Amino acid sequence: ERLAAEGYRVVVNSSKSVAEGEALAAALPGGAVYVQGDCSTAAGCEALVGEAVRCCGRLDVLICNAGVGKVIPHSRLDLVDDEYLHKIFALNCFGPLWLSRAAMP
Repeated sequence: ERLAAEGYRVVVNSSKSVAEGEALAAALPGGAVYVQGDCSTAAGCEALVGEAVRCCGRLDVLICNAGVGKVIPHSRLDLVDDEYLHKIFALNCFGPLWLSRAAMP
């Protein structure tokens, strides 16, 4: 909201919450847009940045705030299977790197 209020054109993103993302974009001032995309893959990050640049003409600010996680007691690390561990790292660690790389001029 603050960036939109300061005159930035905001691109709202989610991987699954389309209706909520569209509603948020519609509620923001300045012609915000919604782009669905998966930030847990390099291709998804590249597509998101590409669409943001296509819609807005350029990218001035990148905010990487997507993430996934759940509370797991340290004594129960056996509850973290490899599939979930890969999901955590793909979105929380690699996603910001892929987005930043895609955003570089």
